[in-house]
Amino acid sequence: LETRPTPDTHDDDDDYAFWLKYGQKADWPIGQPVPLPKWGSSRPPLVVSSIEEYEELANKFEIEVQNLLQTYNYDSVTNFIKFYNEFKNGQCETLENFFREYKPPLTKNANTCVGLGLILIGKLALLENRFPGIKDSLYLVSCEESIESHDHEEYISNDYPDPWVSDKEHVMVAMQIEINGRGGVLLLDPGYQVGRVVTVMIDQQYPHTGRFVPASCPKKEYCYQTMVGEKYIQWSVWNDSPKPESNLVYIGASYHSPVCVTERRNLVYNFRSLLATDRKGHLLAGVYFKAALQSTFTLFCDDDQDPNIKHRIKVPSTKFRDSNEVDSDVDKILELCSKHLKMTKIQFYCILSALAKILEDKEFLDQMCKINDDIYKLGVDENNNNEGVNNYNLSG
Repeated sequence: LETRPTPDTHDDDDDYAFWLKYGQKADWPIGQPVPLPKWGSSRPPLVVSSIEEYEELANKFEIEVQNLLQTYNYDSVTNFIKFYNEFKNGQCETLENFFREYKPPLTKNANTCVGLGLILIGKLALLENRFPGIKDSLYLVSCEESIESHDHEEYISNDYPDPWVSDKEHVMVAMQIEINGRGGVLLLDPGYQVGRVVTVMIDQQYPHTGRFVPASCPKKEYCYQTMVGEKYIQWSVWNDSPKPESNLVYIGASYHSPVCVTERRNLVYNFRSLLATDRKGHLLAGVYFKAALQSTFTLFCDDDQDPNIKHRIKVPSTKFRDSNEVDSDVDKILELCSKHLKMTKIQFYCILSALAKILEDKEFLDQMCKINDDIYKLGVDENNNNEGVNNYNLSG
């Protein structure tokens, strides 16, 4: 699916139904490693008359996000392979120049948080007849990850995040809500495999979600609460530590740069993954690796006979340059993983083989890591960008 500006309209036949008209319009000053992100206007809250009506809405939204997680993989490798191949087949001398010219694709069955969020909005919009107004109220929101707590005041001091220092590596789906005069926000995060509705009430009273353990990361705890001014939500993550990591979700306006900024930024991450989950967000199978010279693939999956048995193996990427180098133990894992990933073993092997080829290209990887490092330096904390790697502690 080519990403080009289209009207902010809804088409029942298009999973990317709420595509945003500013998707490819962005200023990109010389010296900036990614375009400057843009935001639109605020969206009207959905007004519901009772807690019971909101519970019905939340239940239907939860069914949709769980169906999405079960149907679609999280995939940051397919478009990475496309990006590499087009660079190698093109005329650009440097990756930096190619990165500026490249139009990031949305591939319907290979989605990161951007594609999953757009698909989900399209699915939820089909509930308009039952809940009039949700089409106008649903929107994508941007997230800045791992912000030091002492930097919060400076970060939230403006009406919009400062586009010159915003990484914007993650997006979620949001909807402002009003229940009997009480304000709040409904959040959905398929990019982090959160298989539930998160409700953030300003007064932190029911149906406020509060602190919970996400199914995809049983060693972690999440908590969401609104910040002063109610334009941001603080997303706190406890990871076997008394002090949480802090992320800020900007909910003040719809995010209009999910592809030209966030999806583009994702292309040069130095961490990649392909994941399958169940409805609740439990990781069933996948592969993840650091995008570095002759890296190591970590393959993991549930056993096909006993889901309590977890298989996990580390394999040097060089093993996938030649199918004859794949031993029987690895072949068995490939078989199990491919079933969960809804592809054939040959298809899965071809993906790993294509990735192995990229991980032999030192010149490309050096240029990619340089761009990635430059983007890191935009953020308040240069060690941000945890989407992906933090989800695999269970497998480690």
